[in-house]
Amino acid sequence: LRPAVRDGGAAWRAQDIPVGIRMARRLNAGARQGGGIAGPKLAPNPMALEAMSAFLRHTNGRMPPYPEAIMSNADLADIHAYLQSIPKSPDYKSIPLLNR
Repeated sequence: LRPAVRDGGAAWRAQDIPVGIRMARRLNAGARQGGGIAGPKLAPNPMALEAMSAFLRHTNGRMPPYPEAIMSNADLADIHAYLQSIPKSPDYKSIPLLNR
């Protein structure tokens, strides 16, 4: 299932998780090439799409902003869908090897 997300104004579109995975990997590769820094925890339970958009578009930290000309609202929604699809890690108590 693809949840509907508002893209820009009042238009709604379906998010595409596989596209989000590819976009996230491309951005991660760019961060590694530039040295990268530790940032906010993105998954599971990512911040709301609107908050993520505001952060990426208007950041003034060490990470450069990603205006719409570089990352479209559709691409951002796809990355957000991918982050939402990442399952929470199991509780360590449910892993037998860790309970010896």
